[in-house]
Amino acid sequence: MAANNSNGPNKSLYLYTSLIFVVAILLIILSFFAMSNRDKKMNETEQAQSITEKTAALSEENKNLAEENKTLKDSNHLMSAALLSIANEYYTAGDTAKAAEIAASVDASYLTDEEKAVLAAITGNAAPTAVPAAE
Repeated sequence: MAANNSNGPNKSLYLYTSLIFVVAILLIILSFFAMSNRDKKMNETEQAQSITEKTAALSEENKNLAEENKTLKDSNHLMSAALLSIANEYYTAGDTAKAAEIAASVDASYLTDEEKAVLAAITGNAAPTAVPAAE
């Protein structure tokens, strides 16, 4: 009986120790998968933030380009109107050849209806075009 009692506590100690190691290994495996999942979610979040930042930058660039486009169109209108005014001065002074030469470089698409009428009078065309016809 004494031999039987001495074997029992040793067996319990080995069983307890092996149980602790099994639980530790399970916790290590569980933490590995949890970290992998966390890293994957963080990468997705970073990519989403990156896409959001790129979208914001493109939106800002689009806004700036739209403003620049409007400014350039306004500038084109002012330049066309100024050229038409110069051509009109030559036309009223009697130099129709010089007036027609200057009026040929005016882009009619930027002109108002009144300015188009003046351009038609200078060039002698009923319907002015933006680009002079090639002969």
